[in-house]
Order: sequence, then structure tokens, then C-alpha cells
Amino acid sequence: MTKFARARFWRDRRTTVLALMGLLAVLISFGAQSLKDLNQWHEQQLRVLRDGTWFTLQAQAHFSRLMVDLDRYAEGDPTVTHDALMLQFEVFWSRVDVFSFEQAAVVFLGENGVQDFVRSSLAVLRRTEPGLQALHAGDAVAAATIRRQLDDVGSALSTLSLTINAKQVNSLQTNDARSAALFRRVSFGMAATAATGVILVLMLLSAMRQQQRHLKTALAAERQVSTAKADLHAVIDSLPAIISARDQAGRYLFVNRSFAQFFGVSQTATIGSAYPPQGMLAPPTGADMPSGGHGGYHEVEVTAHDGKKRTMLMTDVPLRDAGPNPDRTVRIALDITERKEAENRIRFLAECDVLTGVPNRAFLLDHLDKLLRQRPQPLLSLTIVDLDDFKAVNEMLGHSAGDALLVALALRLGEGEGNHMICRLGGDEFAILSQGVRSDRAAMAQAEALQLRLHQPFIINDNVVHISASLGLAMTHRESSTTADLLRNAAIALASAKSKGRGRIASFTASLAAQHTHRKRLEADLHGALANGTELRLEYQPKFELSMRQLTGFETLLRWDHPQLGPISPSVFVPIAEEIGLIGRLGSWVITEAARQIAEWEGRGLASWLKFAVNLSAAQFIHGDIVSSTIGILRTAGVRPDRLSIEITESILMRDVVRASDALKRFREHGIGVSIDDFGTGFSSLSYLVQFPFDELKIDRHFVRTMLHSPAARAVVRSVIDLARSLEATVVAEGIENERQLIALHDMGCRLGQGFFLSEPLRPAAAALLMEGCRALAVAS
Repeated sequence: MTKFARARFWRDRRTTVLALMGLLAVLISFGAQSLKDLNQWHEQQLRVLRDGTWFTLQAQAHFSRLMVDLDRYAEGDPTVTHDALMLQFEVFWSRVDVFSFEQAAVVFLGENGVQDFVRSSLAVLRRTEPGLQALHAGDAVAAATIRRQLDDVGSALSTLSLTINAKQVNSLQTNDARSAALFRRVSFGMAATAATGVILVLMLLSAMRQQQRHLKTALAAERQVSTAKADLHAVIDSLPAIISARDQAGRYLFVNRSFAQFFGVSQTATIGSAYPPQGMLAPPTGADMPSGGHGGYHEVEVTAHDGKKRTMLMTDVPLRDAGPNPDRTVRIALDITERKEAENRIRFLAECDVLTGVPNRAFLLDHLDKLLRQRPQPLLSLTIVDLDDFKAVNEMLGHSAGDALLVALALRLGEGEGNHMICRLGGDEFAILSQGVRSDRAAMAQAEALQLRLHQPFIINDNVVHISASLGLAMTHRESSTTADLLRNAAIALASAKSKGRGRIASFTASLAAQHTHRKRLEADLHGALANGTELRLEYQPKFELSMRQLTGFETLLRWDHPQLGPISPSVFVPIAEEIGLIGRLGSWVITEAARQIAEWEGRGLASWLKFAVNLSAAQFIHGDIVSSTIGILRTAGVRPDRLSIEITESILMRDVVRASDALKRFREHGIGVSIDDFGTGFSSLSYLVQFPFDELKIDRHFVRTMLHSPAARAVVRSVIDLARSLEATVVAEGIENERQLIALHDMGCRLGQGFFLSEPLRPAAAALLMEGCRALAVAS
């Protein structure tokens, strides 16, 4: 080899070496960058998996706790307080708010879906917060409304969670190929480097050692990928959702632990099979697979391995590698059976009566609103049914028997023909809504047929129970265009029926409406009359000794002078006062005013020998301590108790014999006289009469008025006089209107009497003049 040839050889070899070294540098650089990219990518995937799963699971967990606490609070669970419920609500709010951070867009593999979820969810939470703050324990209706609002947030959160999990699964599976490609690139670089190293062993020895270090890094990265996949499988296995993946042929590629536990199958045995478990719809395969997004959410009933039916919320998510068509489908199903049962329970509590199972008042109002918004309005008939004296059933047979009677009544009400709905308004009051009733006569015929069914006895706990009911009827073609109108008119008709006695039916008319309006005005005005004290006053009906016509006392009578309507009869406003709860205040006013007037007259030297009678109503006598309050009023006015007597009817005494007897004894122990008013009209037993301590019997004015023409009435009057004499009691005849009546009473032995023939009721000034005249006559004689 010539010198020139040797120089060219070394020059060419040097050029070749330099070229190979350059190529080696390029290959090493390429491999190092690939390994760096691979390492960074795996670290990012691990962080996404960890953070995304943590965020979504925390939000779902707090949402589930919030909904459970809301359900328990709506059912009145004492262990769930309102503060605890609001705290859980605020915690869930904070979990939703976390998704709005910038980092969330990276964690959840995209920004648009997360931000849409944040905006919609925060808007729902802001709307829900005032209702939740105002929610009261046991308020199932309000809780149902709040739950329906929050269900939108829960559904959106479930959607976001499932989509994120599906994207993460898709991302990891898709990037397995990317990992393999990167690894092939690294392997190619290592092979090229090895080939070059054979030629340049000595010069590239250090490069080979460096390449070996890169190879170790790649292997470590591969182990990290394997670990990440194992972690992902562990996370998916721990999720309560049922998750499975299938290929285009329908074979299972993956099932999680929840899937295996729910269907009672083996995870490993299921992989590769193509048969869906019992009750689980087969996911789409081949051309039926959805091309993008997911197949939407739908509820399906699935049979678990124990044979029980469960409700599942299900969606299918298509996954693809590089082609346009999906090659596998991930199915995610969540067991929502408990949530559906809770929703159904809340709906039942909100719309149905727990005892009878029929719709309640709230459902009736909502149903009526929907019907009356229709155009043209349908012909509707509303009948309100109210049991007469239902309290007696509870008292005699117990509340359990009363409940059983209400259940039986609801069933019997629904036995009639026609299109009608039975609702329980509350207590012993039911409503029957009928459609297609074209006339008052038809509606009345239905009500009469209902009365006939109610006349049939009920068998309650082996007891035969007979009941009667009052019915109030209203129809839509009578100016009742709204729910409130129809209910009010039926209630007005019911009140009219009850006022006529037991077992009556009344249909709404314009005159009934006018009477109702008048009564409501009297109720309101009676409150005002008691408050101002200027419209109420007392009159005093004198009592006389019949033989000498000497004044012996007065009966105190309440009067109401209405500023616009004029004098209102006590027979009108006293029952109203009893029904609206004013009788206690009204009775106290009467006793207080009478005591004040007696004290004034005594200060003037009048009435020292007279006794004043005050009438007590049933509500005053049965409820409260009327004895103590009366003694307190007399003590405050400075009037001796023996100046007062109370008048009470025998029908009131018979309502509670033991309590009445005790009260009368206490009155007499304090020196207050006791007079039984309207004696003979209450059909009371004489065996009970002897148990009551009393000083006086008053013969009802009806017998006095008819005794001159009716032998029976005359016999009653004589019997009462003889009875009083044998019981060493005074007898007083009421309503003496002429001298013939007075003479007849005197001849039968009646000593005292009162009536218009002797004197009409007097105002205080006239009563004072009468007492002054009697005192002058006594002095003169």
C-alpha cells in the first residue's frame, strides 16, 4: 500500500469514524429524548389517575352523604340536625368548587366538560340553598322538591365521573401502543448503537455504557407503566360501579370486582366469554357500537346473583385505538335501587296518606290544579265527607280501632261507580273528586248512594260499628273555576250539612256562600268586640217570688251590639265563640263584668240580699279550671262567692259525669250556688242527677209555654216541681209570659219564676231602679 493510499485509507477511516460517531451521537440523543418523554408521560398519567379519581370519588361520597342525611331529615330522624345537614351541604359545595381550579382541566383530561359541570352545578346549589336552609324536620314535600333539584347535580357528577374514568381507561389503553412504539424506538437506537459499537469498540465503549444506563431507565419506566396499570385495575376494582369492557365480537376483555360480586361469577372465568349475565343487556357489538361519546344513560332492571331485582343506571362508552370506528366498549352501571326506593318513599309520603294509602290533600290540590287548567274545563264534582262524632269511636274502642275504621272507610268510599278519586284531607275528613258529573241531581244521587253505603255497619276488631257522616258537595260549573274556589265551596256546604244535624247532605249554593261570608264576618268582628270591650254588655233578667212578686235575684245575660249589624243574638254568637276558641275569654269577660257591677251596686247599698246567676257553656265547664278562675275574679272585685250562682244545662253535665260532679262540689264548697238550666230537655237519667250537688232546678220555657194546652207538658212541670221538693232544691220557671201561666205554676207549688210577664231583661241602670224601688217598699212595709 502506497503512502498516498495509506493516507487516504486513514483519512477515509477517520471520516468514517467521525461519521459513525456523529451517527452514534444522533442515535444516543434520539434514544435519550425518547426515554425522557416516556418517563415524563408515565409520571403525568399516574398523577392524572391519582388526582382525577380522588377528586371525583370525594365529590360522589359527599353527595351520597348529603342525600342520605336529607332523606333521614325529611323522615324526621332526630339524629340528623339541620346544622349537620347544612354542614354536609357546604362540604359538598366545596368539593364541586374544586373542579373550577385551573389544575382541574389538566387532571380531568379536558376543560369544557368540567367547567360546564361546575357552572350548572353551582347554579343548582345556589338555587337549592335557601330552600334547604328553610327546611324543617319531617317536611317530606319540601325535601322531595330539594332532592329533585339536587338529583340534577348528582346525575351530572355521575356523568362526569364515569366519563373521566372512561377517558382515563381509554388514555391508558391507547398509550400502551404509544409506550410500545417509544420502546421500539429505544430498542432500534440501542441496536444501531450496538452495531456501531462492534465497529468502534474502543472509541464507543463509553457511549455503550451510557446506552446501557438508558436501557435500565427504559426498563424502570416499563415497570412503572406496569405498576400504573395494576394501580388502575385496583382502583377500578374498588369502585362500587359495575364496570366491564368488551371487544367487537362481544367477548369480555375486563370485568371489575363489583361486576363479579353482583352477578356471582369469577372475574377470570368471565374474561373471554361472550354471554351477558342474567338480566344484563348485552352491550352493542360490531356495527351497532356507538361511533362517538357514549350511548346515553338509561335505567334497567337487573337480576342479581341472589335473585333480587335491582335498578341500574347504565351507559356504554365506545373506545378506539387509531381507526375511526370503536373496537371495544366499556359498560358502566351503578346500582341506584336504594335511591329509587327513597325517591318512591318520599313521593309516597308527599302525595299519599300513610294510614289509608289513598292520595292526601297535597296530591288532591295538585291534581285539581292540573284539571282546572285544561280548556275547556272538565265537569268536576267535589264531595267532602266528615264523620259525625268520630271521637266517640276512639274513646270507646281505642285509637287503633279508629285507625282501622278510617282504613275501612277509605275502601268503602272507593266502591262507588264512576270516575272518581278518594283523598284523605286529614283526621276523619275525606274528599271524593268525580269527573263527568253533568248536573246537581246526578251529583246529589251519588252523594245519597254514598250515604246508603255508609249506613252499613263496619266490623272493626270484632266490634260492630255504626257511623254517620255529613257530606258537602260543590261543582265546577257553579262559579268554581279554581281549586281554592272548589274546596271552599265544598267546605261551606259541609258546614251547612253539619249545622243541620248528623248524616246530612248539603250542596253549595249562592245563599250558603252569603251565610258563610256573614259568619266569617261575625267571627272576625267578635274578636274585635272582645278587644275593644265597647260592643259587649250585660243585661239582667229579674227573678221573682211568685206569690208576693218580690225580687229575689237576677240572671245575667250577654248582649252584643254590633256597630253595623245591630244587636246579635247570643244563640248566634255564643256557638261561634265556642267553635273559634273565644268562649273562655268571653266567659271570663261576663263573670268579670258581672262581678264589677255587683260590687258597684253593693257600694251603693243595693243588691245585698240578691243572688246573681251566670251561665256557663260546655267549653268553659269541661276545659280549664273554671272554679279557680271564677273565685279569682270574685276575689279581685271584692264580691263574696255566695252572691253568685252558676247555671249549667244537664246536657253539659252528662258529657263528663265525674268531672262535672267534682266541679259542682268545688263551686258549692266556696259558697257559689249551682242551678241546672233547661231541666227536662236533656233526657238525662235521674240516677245521674242525684250524683250532682245543686241548689236549683229551672223548668225550660218550652214546657211553661205549652203546659196550659198540653197535658204531657203539664205533667213534666209538675214532676220537676215535685222532684225539686223531694231533693230539697228550689225550682224556677222560665219564660212566664202571662198571668194564667203564673197562677198555674204557683198552684203546682213553683215558688220562683222569671219571664217577660214579670220583667224583661234590664240594663244596669234600670236594674238599679228596680232594686231601689224594692228596697223602698221593704222599708215602707
